[in-house]
Amino acid sequence: MINFSDSELMSLFGRNDDHEAYRELVNRYSDRFIRFAWLILGNRDDSEDAAQDTFIRIVKQRSSYKSDTAFSSWAFTILRNICFDQLRKRKTRNAVPVDDSLTCNEISSDCAEKGEDESIVREILSELSDEERKIVSLRIYAEHEFAEIALLCGITMENAKKRYYRTLEKLKKRVPHCP
Repeated sequence: MINFSDSELMSLFGRNDDHEAYRELVNRYSDRFIRFAWLILGNRDDSEDAAQDTFIRIVKQRSSYKSDTAFSSWAFTILRNICFDQLRKRKTRNAVPVDDSLTCNEISSDCAEKGEDESIVREILSELSDEERKIVSLRIYAEHEFAEIALLCGITMENAKKRYYRTLEKLKKRVPHCP
């Protein structure tokens, strides 16, 4: 199963109810879903719940998956919608990371060394707008291409690139060893 693409695994699961294919998708995406949700929700427990709800929704909606669509785009759209539903239920847009159980290294191994700058990274993330956090998390944690980010954010690909690089510059000014 490891040699199959995400789309092939989803097709196997959708058509043949192949639970091994589904398990492989869960293994590939669990941590990425939790990190992405955490950036939006700012809470480890809520992020884990959102990731689990996403996998449940993937099972329920597997017949609607179209193999010509990237699985990651489809799945992260589901996750994003679940996160926004949770935020609406809370009646707050507070995405400032406040959960101490998620270390700085889990947030970004590129911009932190063994938790040394955890408070700086938390502060910087809290200063980003929702849009900046979303674009950076889609690119870094969800590993989306700019075309997919543009589609998910409802902006042009050029704007996705500009906003991403502008946000990186903002981060670089605040964290000197960030690439």
